[in-house]
Amino acid sequence: MQWVDLGGWWPGRGPLQSPPMQRVNPDVRRPGRGPLRRSCASPGGGIRQRERGSGTVLVLAVVALIAGVSVLVALVGNAVATRHAAGAAADLAALAAAQALATSTTGDVACRSAVRSAALNGAVLRSCRTDPGGNVTVRVTVVSRVLRATAWGEARAGPAGSDVSPLLVTRRGPDMPLQ
Repeated sequence: MQWVDLGGWWPGRGPLQSPPMQRVNPDVRRPGRGPLRRSCASPGGGIRQRERGSGTVLVLAVVALIAGVSVLVALVGNAVATRHAAGAAADLAALAAAQALATSTTGDVACRSAVRSAALNGAVLRSCRTDPGGNVTVRVTVVSRVLRATAWGEARAGPAGSDVSPLLVTRRGPDMPLQ
């Protein structure tokens, strides 16, 4: 047994209200018209029955899309933050090394100062070069806390009279050449 819409206007109901449903056996033949068919407008059959729950699926798909975009934005934001942390650690390590090189005559003291500064800023010093003019070039890496991705930064600094001022540290990343 199922509910079947009898169709048409029903007395006692307004034009926007559906007619009452009657319970009928679909196997019963109506005289001259063949077996009863389920109406598309009835709550238990036709197109509406096949579309039941489609709104839930659509909402779940939209929520999944929003969640995916949110995760992607968070990952990109973390990568940018890690890249900036690497640049800042490189800047500070280069300044510390340039200051140590100005008070010492050996590059080892300057590079030890750069290692200490990089470690205090959560980075690992990968290279440290000094030149006869008193300039120091350092390269550091920072490992991201999310996905363990690695970002690197490179900077150089030197005394005020050289081609690189310690107050004007030059930065280099993967997309910028060293100036």
